[in-house]
Amino acid sequence: GFRRGETVTLRRNDRYWGPKAHLDQIVIRLVPDSDAQLDALRNHEADLIRPQPTADLINHVRQLSGVHSQVRPTLSFEHLTFNLSQPILADPAVRRAIATAIDTGQLVDRLVRPMDASTQPLGNRIWLPGQPPYQDHADGYGKGDTGAAKRLLEQAGWRLGADGVYAKDGRRLRLRCSTIAGDPRRRAEGVLLQDQLAKAGIRLELASAPFAAFFGEWVDKGNFDIADFSWTGNPFVVSGSQDAYRTDGTGNHGRFSDPEVDELFRRAAGELDPARAADIGNEIDRRLWAQLPSIPLYPLPGFLAWRQDLVNVEHNTTTEGPFWNVGTWGFATS
Repeated sequence: GFRRGETVTLRRNDRYWGPKAHLDQIVIRLVPDSDAQLDALRNHEADLIRPQPTADLINHVRQLSGVHSQVRPTLSFEHLTFNLSQPILADPAVRRAIATAIDTGQLVDRLVRPMDASTQPLGNRIWLPGQPPYQDHADGYGKGDTGAAKRLLEQAGWRLGADGVYAKDGRRLRLRCSTIAGDPRRRAEGVLLQDQLAKAGIRLELASAPFAAFFGEWVDKGNFDIADFSWTGNPFVVSGSQDAYRTDGTGNHGRFSDPEVDELFRRAAGELDPARAADIGNEIDRRLWAQLPSIPLYPLPGFLAWRQDLVNVEHNTTTEGPFWNVGTWGFATS
């Protein structure tokens, strides 16, 4: 069964030739708001939730009796995509200044380490920390160097106004950062980014929309300056990344184009030696850092919480999510 925007109902297939699933059916309620998910678990209206985690939410869950939870790394990472068709962001100096002014370490310390103390700022768009080919190519970016960011802007002809905002050719350095509504972590992230960039003379205005409108009306149609969302990886790391950076890729929302990057992805996808393909992936990321179509911020931890009488639940950090072994789920008998 399917009720748009409300529920998906899965029933056991009794004709399945393998081990019989324990549960007759599973009803998945589509509840994007993390706090509403927590309320549903607390009020026994849900047996399992997978919300966008925050430290406060995790702490609330851990205080609930009769509830288990897990925090684990995922294949997702938070990032900022620049709309390169926007005249101000078409200037590489502006993108470099933004990347220099942002303090990624502060974002991680405030937003992620309270959930997962091992999280580090991300310096690669292809590989994640913990994957053997991972290399940090961020160099001087993401360090919150306000002075260096201002020098980059001034060398490119921007001048600081009396209001503390840079301007050039009659245009103030004012940009809109758009993200998905109903996510407390991203709401806090926007406020931190706003403060970090204000110190470098860059005015950041925050906007949010529900998931469908954020992508359908804003990101997919190029109606944004900076988009804050996450990319989710898959086991085919290099080829799975190409759509976000290849010319005319459907995931290339910022309209970035570099024939050399296109060629490197083509070579990597056809490379039979995994080590060589991994090296090409890192070569791609180095070129992306040089041109800055986006800024990777940090890997995202995943959070799962469920009532303790629901057994055999185990968080899967791949794109399969918690439902990878759903046929073994069941309720414990007293």
